[in-house]
Amino acid sequence: MTMITNAIGFQQGQLGDLVIATVAARAFKQQFPDARLTFGIAEKYRDALPLFFCNKHINDFHIWDGYDNWPTKLDREYMYFRGFDRVFNAMPPHSRPDWYNYRTYGEENCIRFGLKVPDDTSYELVQWFPLSEGHKKTITLSLFPSAGQLHKTMPVDECEKLCVYLKAAGYSPVQIGGKFEYVRLANAYAPHLSIFEATKLMLSSAFHITADTAFSSIAAAYKHPVLGFYGINYPDMVDCFSHLPPNPNAIYIKNRDPQTVKADELMTLAQEGGLLT
Repeated sequence: MTMITNAIGFQQGQLGDLVIATVAARAFKQQFPDARLTFGIAEKYRDALPLFFCNKHINDFHIWDGYDNWPTKLDREYMYFRGFDRVFNAMPPHSRPDWYNYRTYGEENCIRFGLKVPDDTSYELVQWFPLSEGHKKTITLSLFPSAGQLHKTMPVDECEKLCVYLKAAGYSPVQIGGKFEYVRLANAYAPHLSIFEATKLMLSSAFHITADTAFSSIAAAYKHPVLGFYGINYPDMVDCFSHLPPNPNAIYIKNRDPQTVKADELMTLAQEGGLLT
């Protein structure tokens, strides 16, 4: 890669990909420490922008006009106006079809952009904002992956049972996906929050329970306590290690069909892991 002084990247979405792109931002700054990096985000994810404030690897931000049709005429005009000497493809292909058997999401993210993988591949978001008070007994939930992928989570009746158990233990379960949740649970609150507001609530809570969702990546970037479960997502996937967000405060059930995960099993893990007090 030739010398770069002014660049824009990386993926413009989905939400989890934006968080993982903080690894690429670290890799870029290590490779080009004097270059300016503008972090591009798609219009549909603009309410997540505050999450990336104060990241030492990011100099500026831009909201792209296009998404599936990127780059649009407006996007090209912006590139020309800013005089970038490197525009990272906002929809880059993977390094190989079965990349997930060889490297983590963070590693793959760097390789997709032709960057050297850094020693530190953790996700990085900075808590520059105050947390919300009164949520020490709140447990946030993101149990339903996007597009109604119910095979990636517990059966809905087990999700409801989990909420009942949490309430019996003196906690308030809250679906932080709110208006975006595919399923609204009868035994949990589901306030209509922006991504930023939902993140503040999650970080203010006792811990977070998640399936394979973007909030698992967001929690990892803040090292917030998480209880999560991940299955085998592809027919040729050997191990789901690639999909586990690096989080020293996470307890993960992995390589299990999420439909076999039970509410009482999660409660036991939370108690044994010191998450429930």
